[in-house]
Amino acid sequence: VGLALHEGAHAVCSPQDDLHTRLQKLEKTFLPSQEFSSFKHIMDVLEDNYIDQRLSSESVAKAEYIRITRQYLLGEKTQALLESLCKLDSLTFDDMLGIWIAITLYGQQVPPDMSPAVRSHLVYLLRETADYIGVRKQDRRIKIAYRVYKYLLALPSGKTQIQLPPRLQPQQAPLPRQEKEDTE
Repeated sequence: VGLALHEGAHAVCSPQDDLHTRLQKLEKTFLPSQEFSSFKHIMDVLEDNYIDQRLSSESVAKAEYIRITRQYLLGEKTQALLESLCKLDSLTFDDMLGIWIAITLYGQQVPPDMSPAVRSHLVYLLRETADYIGVRKQDRRIKIAYRVYKYLLALPSGKTQIQLPPRLQPQQAPLPRQEKEDTE
């Protein structure tokens, strides 16, 4: 039920037209398809947070359906993995993406013992997520998503250093700079 509520809300609330064209118009930039795929994944994370918050504010029952569905999808060992990941001093794009998704979408506890780097990145991402959730206009949400994309893009590329459950593994195409590193 939670998944049906969530996906139905996407049909009503999420940008339906060509996101690539809107991003190009709003940010005066063109992203090649692989980079756009990474941007789209970040936009999806933010949009999922927006949808979940919107549904949760409508009813306690909807909030509970979403929480139960996400808990079921997550698995049981994620909190220990998250705590290990949050202690790392050096994070990759995928590491931070996994931490952000685990906390904002899957309700994992923010580990009390985390490295300064993780804390700094997480504070930024949580602020941007809160800003995104509070915005109704789709163009403004796209701009926030692009800002988050550019922020995360500054992190080193590479796969996550700890094996996360399948639902938390980033599902984006490799970034162009990752391909360059592989071919050199």
